[in-house]
Amino acid sequence: MEKLREIDIQPTDRVVFIHIPKTAGITFSTILDPLLSGLPRCQEILLEMLVLLDLEEMVKYQVFMGHFPYKFFKTVFPSGFLSLTFLREPIGRTISNFRYLQRQEKLGGPPEREVELRANLSLKLK
Repeated sequence: MEKLREIDIQPTDRVVFIHIPKTAGITFSTILDPLLSGLPRCQEILLEMLVLLDLEEMVKYQVFMGHFPYKFFKTVFPSGFLSLTFLREPIGRTISNFRYLQRQEKLGGPPEREVELRANLSLKLK
């Protein structure tokens, strides 16, 4: 098992937490947020909104937390950034996501991007 290492975040560092849905990302963000409270944080959590920001405005932020692809930040910050994410055991994550979609359906429907996927979902073994 790899040893944990402490990272001393510098005032010039950019920290990107890439939240993969259903992997405890909201809990981790809640813990991480006060630790990075002195750094300017972008409030956008979805890529669709982040790409609407002016590049000059975006480079002022040092902390990003949300549902973003790694490749996006590699393009915007070619000089580098610290990236964090959580992975989850895939079967548990899939079941959690399935139950999330079921709850969303009861509340009026899942998010738009999930509609096509939901139509063919089942946890029954074939």
